[in-house]
Amino acid sequence: MEVFVEIIGYVGMAIILCSSLMTTVKWIRIVNICGSILCATYGILTVTIPTVALNVGLMLINISFLIVLIKKEKRNKNNNTIENGEITDKQQENNAKIEVSLDVNEHKGEIEGGKIGNSAEIQNTTKKPKSKNKIEKIQQNKIN
Repeated sequence: MEVFVEIIGYVGMAIILCSSLMTTVKWIRIVNICGSILCATYGILTVTIPTVALNVGLMLINISFLIVLIKKEKRNKNNNTIENGEITDKQQENNAKIEVSLDVNEHKGEIEGGKIGNSAEIQNTTKKPKSKNKIEKIQQNKIN
C-alpha cells in the first residue's frame, strides 16, 4: 500500500511538471488540475497538510481560470461563426462598417458636387479655420 501511495505522488508530480510543456493555456490548466488532484490525494494519504493545501489551492485557481477561458472562447466563437445559416448580429454590424468604409473610399474625391482627383486637392479645397481673423479682430478692438 505504501508503494502505491508513493507512485500516486510521483505521477502527480510528473503530470504537474509536464503541464509546463503544454503550448496552450487551456491544456496547461487541464493537465495541471489532473496533477494537483493526484498530489492532493497523495497529501491526504500521507497526512501532509501543506501538500494538500497547496494542491487544492492550485486546483481551485486553475479551475476558475479554466472556466473563464472556456466562457471567453465560447463568446468569441458565437461572435465569429454563422449559426444555422444566418450571420450573427456582430457579423452584420462588422459587415455594415466595412461596406460604409468601402463606400466612403470610393467617393472620397467627390466634394461639393464636383469630382476631385487626389487627396492633396481635397485638402486644398477645405476651408481653413478663421482663428487668425478672430485674433486680428480682437487685437484691433484692443487698439481702438
